[in-house]
Amino acid sequence: MPDWLLGSLIPILDLGLLMVWQEVSRTADSTGGVATPLVADLPTRIPFHPGDLPGGGTGNPFPVLVADWADLGVTADGILGSADATIQARDQSMAGIRIGGPDSVTVPPGEFEASLVFQIGLSNLAPDDGIITWQLTSPFGHTTSTDTLGLDTFAQVAFLDVDFPMPLHASPGNYQYQLSVSAHETGPNGAGTLAAAASRQITVHNPARVQPHAGQPTA
Repeated sequence: MPDWLLGSLIPILDLGLLMVWQEVSRTADSTGGVATPLVADLPTRIPFHPGDLPGGGTGNPFPVLVADWADLGVTADGILGSADATIQARDQSMAGIRIGGPDSVTVPPGEFEASLVFQIGLSNLAPDDGIITWQLTSPFGHTTSTDTLGLDTFAQVAFLDVDFPMPLHASPGNYQYQLSVSAHETGPNGAGTLAAAASRQITVHNPARVQPHAGQPTA
């Protein structure tokens, strides 16, 4: 691998190590010895843009760093890892996005909305400007709200906080919300785009609200 290419890839390889830093720290012994190998947790495919490499890289409009990690550990000098890395091409058939997290939630007592955190995972996709678009469709009037989620450079995972509002006079019961996410990546010089989308249904349970007894003050 040319020196200029290796130097350009070092930040990407470092990211792979940083992505499991917390897990490594938990498993490393207190004396600073080598941690239990965590190769299985390391990212093996890290997509990036041609402009991230000098001269636009190797000519692939949608490149991906493929790392075959050999080992990983922690010493007193810091986090250490080694891998064989190659640059390969991506296409639309490889691009994907997924929504990880619970399928249901209950509105807390005394509240009029519920909240969940979802893990948004990408596969072989480096979205333009690191932006993921998400939408939440409410069963009340079938209204849809739209927002965006920022993704760190070279990252393939982001966490999305979603609030599920419940109208003040909604009857007790289960209500179905639709959460959708999408992202796209534009190739250089008219090379086209890669895109991915996913959605899932979230059940929000609105419990019966306890009515105060006569003479009992309301909250």
